[in-house]
Amino acid sequence: MSALNSYRELATLGRPLWVLAGASLINRCGAMVLAFITLYFVKVLGFSLLIAGTLTAVYSAGSVLSAPVSAYLCRRYSAWRVLTLSVLLSGFVMLLYPLVTTLPALVPLTLLFGCITEVARPAGYTCYGQLAPKDRKREAFALHRLSVNLGMSLGPAIGGFLATIDYRYIFWADGISSILAALVLIIWSAEVELQMPKKTEKAATSPLPMRFRLFILGNFFGLLAFTQLFAGVPLFAVEFVHLSEARAGLLFTCNTLLVLLFEAPVVHMTKSWKLSRALTLGHLLQGSGLALLGLFPTFHGMLVGIALFTAGEMLQAPLGLAYVNESVPAESLPAANSWLAGTGSVAFLIGPPLTALSLEQLGGTGHWSIVGGLGLLAAVWMWMLGEPSDLRPGVAGTEGER
Repeated sequence: MSALNSYRELATLGRPLWVLAGASLINRCGAMVLAFITLYFVKVLGFSLLIAGTLTAVYSAGSVLSAPVSAYLCRRYSAWRVLTLSVLLSGFVMLLYPLVTTLPALVPLTLLFGCITEVARPAGYTCYGQLAPKDRKREAFALHRLSVNLGMSLGPAIGGFLATIDYRYIFWADGISSILAALVLIIWSAEVELQMPKKTEKAATSPLPMRFRLFILGNFFGLLAFTQLFAGVPLFAVEFVHLSEARAGLLFTCNTLLVLLFEAPVVHMTKSWKLSRALTLGHLLQGSGLALLGLFPTFHGMLVGIALFTAGEMLQAPLGLAYVNESVPAESLPAANSWLAGTGSVAFLIGPPLTALSLEQLGGTGHWSIVGGLGLLAAVWMWMLGEPSDLRPGVAGTEGER
């Protein structure tokens, strides 16, 4: 019954939030370019692995630049408009991308592609934070995560099929899905704009609290551990545990299915918990699950470790977003969410090369011990920080105890 109640609660969220989630679902159903872009560079354009990896890093650099750009735009326009423009322009860029095949042209285009596409991330977070009632931000971000993960479970699978025909179809399908998602946002923009907070001059001058910045730093340690799902797990599974690519893929399937089935009920069951305590447990479970990979380097051992990691993800990911959006006043949400998205981009930029170096130099046991330590550090950090309402200027300390 608890699981059913969790989905009933999501159903009672306002229509703008469901429109936002629907647009995210459409967009993510076509999200296949990033999963195959490195292979596109190698197999279609004939670049070396080094050049392909460098171009992928250029995209990540663009995503890092997108955070301050998004904050700047959201201070001057509504976050909904910024999100719509980002999704729309990224769709057109993806349609044009296969037409550019020379390296000198691809470098700036890929940087621009990364920046334009990732502007949507903090803008989207801000839309959820501004549209969700104060006491329902956890459910709002659970809905966000549900739509994104459902779409991402379909997008790469469709992309794999299209790649067997022509890699260009991946870009065209992704571009069309982005444009369709933007059209959904445009159609509902008039209704949504009435519910968005008005812009104020305070947004440009109000500094973010120091303890919020401390949260961002502690969360960064957890994000470095989280990148291992994409950077460390497949490499370790294939090269160290000697699993087939198919069995390594089952680890991702396990992660995705668990999130889709149980994340909303987990958020529902923990809604009376203090956010800082739930995040502590989330980071602890993530770190423990990853540490198990080094202790039990078998398929079944990795399966247990990934399941434990996923249990932590179901707490850390949606409630971390809720923490940020409950920490600052509405006019500061663009800056706060840009900090969150920006540090995530940095983690995904430096995570893969650090992972490869660590596995090569330390081996599986040493590497996963360090990763587990990062999860433990993030958990202790969240425990010590306290509740997000304690971070807001002018809020009594007793409010943080609710």
